[in-house]
Amino acid sequence: MKKETRQFIHDVMTLAIPVGFQSLINNLVNMIDGIMIGQLGEACISAVSVSGTFLWLADTFIMGISGGAAIIMAQDYGKGEMKRIKRLFSFVLILASCVALVFFTLMTLFPAQILRIYSSMPTIIAPGVSYMKYLRFSMALNMVSMSIVAMLRSVRSVKLGLYNSMFSCVSNVFFNWVFIFGNLGAPAMGVAGAALGTLIARMIEFVVSLTYLFVFEKNLKFRIQDFDPRLDLSFLKQYAVISVPLLAIDVLNNFSSSVQTMITGRINEYYLSANSIVHNSWMLPSLFLGGIGMAAGVMIGNAIGRKDFEKAKKDSVRFIYAALIFGAFAGAMVQVIRPILSSFYNVLPETLLLAKQMGYAASISVFFQSIARILCNGVIKAGGMTQKILKIDVISTWLIAIPLGYISAFVLHLPAAFLYLILRSSNIVKAFWAFARIKKQDWIQVIE
Repeated sequence: MKKETRQFIHDVMTLAIPVGFQSLINNLVNMIDGIMIGQLGEACISAVSVSGTFLWLADTFIMGISGGAAIIMAQDYGKGEMKRIKRLFSFVLILASCVALVFFTLMTLFPAQILRIYSSMPTIIAPGVSYMKYLRFSMALNMVSMSIVAMLRSVRSVKLGLYNSMFSCVSNVFFNWVFIFGNLGAPAMGVAGAALGTLIARMIEFVVSLTYLFVFEKNLKFRIQDFDPRLDLSFLKQYAVISVPLLAIDVLNNFSSSVQTMITGRINEYYLSANSIVHNSWMLPSLFLGGIGMAAGVMIGNAIGRKDFEKAKKDSVRFIYAALIFGAFAGAMVQVIRPILSSFYNVLPETLLLAKQMGYAASISVFFQSIARILCNGVIKAGGMTQKILKIDVISTWLIAIPLGYISAFVLHLPAAFLYLILRSSNIVKAFWAFARIKKQDWIQVIE
């Protein structure tokens, strides 16, 4: 193996493994939450799933505004522009706090109305409202913590997310066990107890994030006295040009997920519960793929910042092979995990049958999702081509996947497995587009 290839593998693993383990811990906790809530029946599972769809909308705003900053920061880190990085970091922290306040207000004033957007079933709305009562607080804290973690990754400081997960996972599982089922003398709160347990975990994450940022972090070395959110007009415009398409992508992806929930939520209650099982089945094996995508963005961005374009192009090809290998692995693991996970759910046979059928489609879907995630959200995004990524995202989702999904569900009445795959077919389109774009080698843009 060539020295250059060994260094590539070392850099990927150094960046991806902490992020992968963070995601692993978070999703194991989510899976345990799902199993606990699964003991309460289909209605409670669906209520949490529907509430989580709106929570993801809140998260998408943070991913958009921090993701744009991360692209600029990764290139600036390659240049050694630390002062500029700290100013952008400060600005995004203020912006994230404002966005969190907006979503907190919406969830406080209109919880039932929000849930009715996704489902009209009364059995889902009632437990969903009680879940949102505590979810709004954890959402606000998490948005700030997420922005800190996302931006620090761009300067190769990747351990904070792992530390957050380690400190909060035990408390999350423990307090969920206490408040969902009423153990240790606590009241049995059902789905509201799950939200309360999550809130306590998010409070711990928030404290850990701020402590690590201001005291222990060594790459950026951001301290309280460095807080300065002032950006000149040209820098602000540059940030907006990069970030607005990413924000649009994340928001449109959330809306597409919401539309998918609107479609599937009106089929039957079994489909939503089965989808929850299948979702957890493919999330676990795909966790490290998110870390690889993040590593791609940081490594490619740093190389572009140093103007080492030859290395950026060579690494982009290496990431193609990585995407194919890990995508195939994730698809195969779905078939191993899904039957094991299904055995822990207290659901009807109809739900289990649907989950089995949808699991086959999920294996295909996650293979292409992995490719799109690593190449589009990692390699090409680091090159600054956010407007072109937005264009292909709109075409693949809103002109292909959503219309075909609606027709499949309500006109053709296709089986669940076909509907599941068609609703996620945008990843297939994006995967082939990414292959073609990287082959053309015209995706690199230096951010000055």
